[in-house]
Amino acid sequence: MNRLANLSGEWKGWAFVAVLLGAAIGWLALAAPPAPAWAPSDPALRAGISIEPLAIGIPSASPLAERLTIVPIRTAEIDSPLLQVAGSIVATHRAEGWQLASPELLGAWAEWVQASADVAFQRSQLATTRQLHDAKGKAAADVVERLRRLFEIGSSAASELAAEEANLIQVRLEARQANHEAEAASTAATRHHASLERQLEQQGVSPTLLREVGVGNAVVVAEVPESQIARVKTEQEVSVRLASEPAATSRKGRVKKILPFVATEPRTLRLLVTLEDREQRLLPGMFAEVGIGVDRRDAQLVPQTAALHLGRLDYVLVEDGNDRWRVAEVRFGPPHGADIELLDGPAAPLRVVADGAILLKPFVAKALASRSER
Repeated sequence: MNRLANLSGEWKGWAFVAVLLGAAIGWLALAAPPAPAWAPSDPALRAGISIEPLAIGIPSASPLAERLTIVPIRTAEIDSPLLQVAGSIVATHRAEGWQLASPELLGAWAEWVQASADVAFQRSQLATTRQLHDAKGKAAADVVERLRRLFEIGSSAASELAAEEANLIQVRLEARQANHEAEAASTAATRHHASLERQLEQQGVSPTLLREVGVGNAVVVAEVPESQIARVKTEQEVSVRLASEPAATSRKGRVKKILPFVATEPRTLRLLVTLEDREQRLLPGMFAEVGIGVDRRDAQLVPQTAALHLGRLDYVLVEDGNDRWRVAEVRFGPPHGADIELLDGPAAPLRVVADGAILLKPFVAKALASRSER
C-alpha cells in the first residue's frame, strides 16, 4: 500500500509540473509578438529575384524593390577615433627621473640602464683588446722580420731567430684567446641587455622610448584587440581621456612605438603613446581611454542599415546597373551617428542598399555560397 501511495504521489507531482509547463508555453505564445506579414521566403517578395555568384538581380518594379532604400556612399571629413581602447599611464618623466607604475618596473628599468652601461663597457673593452694585441703582434712580427734579415747576412744566430718566431706564435695565440674572451663578454652583455628590454616590453614599457622622451612627458600604454591591429600605425594621432580629469577634457598624443608581440591573455597589441605633462599632474597607474586615429581624414560613410554581417565578414550591396546588385566585402570602422565608416571597400559616388538590406541577407548568403561552389 505504501508503495502504491508513493507512486500515486509521484504521478501527481509530474502532472502538476506538466500543467505548469503547458501554462508557461501558452503564456509565451500569447505574449510573443506576431510574425511579420512579410519575410524573404514570401513568394510575392521572391518573385523575379535572381542569384548569381556575388550578385543579386532585383527587378525595380518588384514588391521587394519597393521596400529598399538606395543611397549613395558619401564622403565626409571627420576626426573621430578609428578605435577606442583602454589604457593607463605607465611612466612619467620628472626632473628627478622616471616614475614607473610599479616597483618591479622601476627595478627592471634600473637594471636595463646598468646593462646598457655594461654593453658599452664590454664593447670598449673588445675594441681596446683588439688594438692592444694587434700592436703586440705587429711588434713581435717586426722583431722576427729584422732578425730574419740579419740571419740572412750572417749577423744573427739561428737560435735567436727561432726564439723570436716562437714568441710571435705565442703572442698571436694570446691575442686569439684574449679577443675571444672579450667578444664572449660583449656578446653576453648584449644578450642580457636584450633580454631585459624584452622583459620590460612584455610589461608594457619600451626602455629605448624612455631614453628618447624628455622631462615633462608621460607614456601611456594602450591595449588594442588583436582583431583591430590593422587600424594602428606609428605616429598616429590619438586622444587620451583620463578618469582623473573632467569628461569633456582630452589630451592629444601620438603613437610612438608598437611593442613587437601580442599578449597571450588578453589577445592584445600594446601601443605606447607620449603625452605632454608640463604641469606634472599625471601619475603612473592612472586609467585612460585612448581614441586611436583622430587625424582629420576623408571618410567613406554608409547608413548602418546597409551593413550585412555573415560569418566573420561584413558586406554591402553595391548598385551594379541593370537591376543588379553586387555583393561587396567591406571592413567597417566606428559608427558616426546613424552612419558607419567604410575602411575598405567601395567608395563614393557608388550607391548601396540601405533600409531593407536585411531582407536580402538570405539572398546574399546564397550568392556567396554559389561563388564557393564554382
